[in-house]
Amino acid sequence: MSRFYQMSVEVSGHDPTKVVEIQAAAEQEWPFDDWYDSGENLTASGQANLSGGEGEEEFTERLSLAIWRANGRYCRVVVDATYLENLPYETHELDEADYARLIQVMVDVTVASEVLDVDEDGNVEYGEQTNEDGEVLHYICAYCGLGIPGIHDGEALREYLQTHGMLK
Repeated sequence: MSRFYQMSVEVSGHDPTKVVEIQAAAEQEWPFDDWYDSGENLTASGQANLSGGEGEEEFTERLSLAIWRANGRYCRVVVDATYLENLPYETHELDEADYARLIQVMVDVTVASEVLDVDEDGNVEYGEQTNEDGEVLHYICAYCGLGIPGIHDGEALREYLQTHGMLK
């Protein structure tokens, strides 16, 4: 019976002149890709099946032995094994009320502004805007998208921002 895994390996304390040999030896044992060499640590990961009844500990022994042989001496080999079948998960779904709460920040508002410029990418630069009618449902940070619940006017917004160190 085969089992599907994500294996990550970190090698440290190895001979820096043996990096190519270590990578080749490890890739003979598992389809590692995207190697990263920080100078002190050599890391990679890959997905495949453990089969023939081999467990995570046996795989770690097999991989470590191949790396030690390629390195010509002991080096630290750490294996993170993640079993990818039957992972726990949670299902989340938002409804139309959530859509209205997250997307429709202002309703029934007329916004007027002068268009100052439109760059080559189609980004529009607006002049001063005036808003008429409607009401503010809530405010959202333009940089991170964080909603600020329960704030519906400028004074409350200013107090909130000052309290949270976001406004001087």
